[in-house]
Amino acid sequence: MLETSTLSAREIALRVLRQLEAGQATCDRLLQDLLSRLSLPAVERGLAVELIYGVERWRGKIDWILAQVSRYPLVDLTPWIRNILRLGAYQLLFLERVPASAAVNEAVKLAHRHGHPGTAKLVNGVLREVERRRENWKVLEPGGDPAHTLAVTHSHPEWLVRRWIRRWGLEKAAAICATNNRIPPTTVRINTLRVDRDEVEKLLSREKVEFFRCSLFREALHLNLHGAVTALTAFQKGLFTVQDEGAILVAPLLDPAPGDRILEICAAPGGKTTHLGERMENQGEILAVDRSRRRLSLLEDNCRRLGLTLVRPLASDILSRALSEGLWEKVLVDVPCSNLGMLRRNPDARWLHREEDLERLPVTQLQILRSAGDYVAPRGVLVYATCSNEKEENEGVVSQFLQENPGFHVESVMPFLPAEAAGAVGRSGYLEVVPGCGEAGGIFAARLRRS
Repeated sequence: MLETSTLSAREIALRVLRQLEAGQATCDRLLQDLLSRLSLPAVERGLAVELIYGVERWRGKIDWILAQVSRYPLVDLTPWIRNILRLGAYQLLFLERVPASAAVNEAVKLAHRHGHPGTAKLVNGVLREVERRRENWKVLEPGGDPAHTLAVTHSHPEWLVRRWIRRWGLEKAAAICATNNRIPPTTVRINTLRVDRDEVEKLLSREKVEFFRCSLFREALHLNLHGAVTALTAFQKGLFTVQDEGAILVAPLLDPAPGDRILEICAAPGGKTTHLGERMENQGEILAVDRSRRRLSLLEDNCRRLGLTLVRPLASDILSRALSEGLWEKVLVDVPCSNLGMLRRNPDARWLHREEDLERLPVTQLQILRSAGDYVAPRGVLVYATCSNEKEENEGVVSQFLQENPGFHVESVMPFLPAEAAGAVGRSGYLEVVPGCGEAGGIFAARLRRS
């Protein structure tokens, strides 16, 4: 049962931002847990979500501006006061519908609640100075080299911007950063077991939902929503599921067909699982393995809503316990990754990692891929996927796996993609979707065949 909340949108946003900075969970997880427990008016709920995602998206730029006007380094302030300043500054700089007086006054109230009269005075002074110099912030000149300037103006970690400039050049790196800061639409994949795209479009039109068609995949739409997608009739009837446009391209790489037996590792929360099931026309078997029981429960909820009965969820850690399920003709492994390809949809991910994580993560990813390879039958197919564009997590892991397992070889993903997505196939035959390709986030996938 939902509890009626006495917390304001700003208080909720502050608490989530405080937890995010402490590394307690991801933005999606914290918001889902909090909003599932609280009964909030739609306006307050919308403002809380806007504030949280907005601050995380623009945190780097906001921190640079705050550093120009505050006598105290942000790092010396308590996490509460630091995030109150960020909340206030975000409203002053990015939310024209919020009066400056309201942004400042509400921040001062929060500072009294989570600090003392001295910190409240500090918050008041800093935010009023941010507002007074508002015109100065429209064109920032942070100095330093182009990478530093790009990192500040587009609010990305400098180490990541430098990597992208080395790999793609300044112009493309800047374009990716700009794409990551655009608020994404809600992308939905049509449940072809129940309906076609035209019918969903008619239903959305009756509910006065703005939408446009995906450029990479025919059975998908982008929605411009002002409320929760779960409130839509089409969602409640299981006529679509929410999934990134790039991620939609992964399941078809297995070439799923009715009657197949498919093993999916790291399956939850089930976006690719349900796509496989729809392609299989709900005939056959999918063993969906994930170590998180909580996330598997989300997968089960999705399957029930979409009418899929061929999925068998299994809570298991593939690295610590072998499966007793024999070999499979088709195996999909969507490994835990840096999520750096999804910064547009998950802006907090840009602050979660450091460059050294790109040495640590591939170790685990390779271990998982090795384990997945053990379950592939002779002449079977193994698809490896991430939501990252970083080579260490992608080509690096696949290359090392192939060196260790000469019985596997790469097959081009081209024959399994719609013609509209042909430009996302790299020279080595991998799927390489970069932010800016349609409305998609960054996705990598390799199709491997066992001899």
